[in-house]
Amino acid sequence: MDLEKRLDIYRSDYFFHIDFKEKIYTRMAIFSVFITAGITANFSMQDELMKLGCSQLTIIIIFWLMSALILVFIIYAFFCITSLKSDELVNSNSEMESYRDTLRQHYISYAPNATETEINDYINEQFLIYLISQYSSCSTICFENNVYRQKWLARLAISSYLLLIITFVVSMFFLYQKFEGDPGDAKPNNSTTTTTTTNKSD
Repeated sequence: MDLEKRLDIYRSDYFFHIDFKEKIYTRMAIFSVFITAGITANFSMQDELMKLGCSQLTIIIIFWLMSALILVFIIYAFFCITSLKSDELVNSNSEMESYRDTLRQHYISYAPNATETEINDYINEQFLIYLISQYSSCSTICFENNVYRQKWLARLAISSYLLLIITFVVSMFFLYQKFEGDPGDAKPNNSTTTTTTTNKSD
């Protein structure tokens, strides 16, 4: 396989992993929406849930403690996906052009009588080897980092689902309390009202 085909393969692989990293971040952003929705729902139900009885409120507090632990793990997962691993990028265009100039000066110093065609052939060959080395090494690092990010993305997904399940269970207690209402706010029954009216008429 010639150098140009190898360069095309490594370059395509490099850009594939860069694009795949962006897809991982997009999925992470989607899970962050679910997580935010779960947290918001728990806070919005808090006042009503505090009216529950002692035993039911204890269950809710246990669920909230579990949610807090899950949130700590989620924050760590976000950190692992975004900050723990850093990708290596290929050199800038100016650095590449500087390397070409270095190759030219190097070849001319060792072969002062070389023709322009020989100089350009040498530069092009060495520059292709340089680009292959750049793209292959950076692609390898991006691949390893993306594998690591995928593992933590899967853990983030499981944690998000657990948080949503806990939020759903808590919402059942919220609906129960909402429909059941506060017993102290109950209206007096008809028999009590009738007795009071009879006593007044006597």
